[in-house]
Amino acid sequence: MAPFLLSKIMIMKKLEELESKREHYQTQLEELHFNEPSESWYKIRRSELEFQIANMDEAIEDEKELLRQKTAIDNALIVALWALVVTGLTILIFM
Repeated sequence: MAPFLLSKIMIMKKLEELESKREHYQTQLEELHFNEPSESWYKIRRSELEFQIANMDEAIEDEKELLRQKTAIDNALIVALWALVVTGLTILIFM
């Protein structure tokens, strides 16, 4: 498999992992009021979970941007390779 496809697959796997973690933190946040013994502990845990969710959102956006950039670079490389092939064939035909 081409290296550019492998890196794209790795980025998509990382993105799925981050989204899964975000969903896990969101579920914990939604179920938080049932599990915490005191109000102060609840506030601390809620703040911690909201922080983790914000971090996951930022990491997801970073991975999506990386995937967009990788796709653009891959497309540019494919076009350049195609141009080289066409140019080479043209030279061979007219020699």
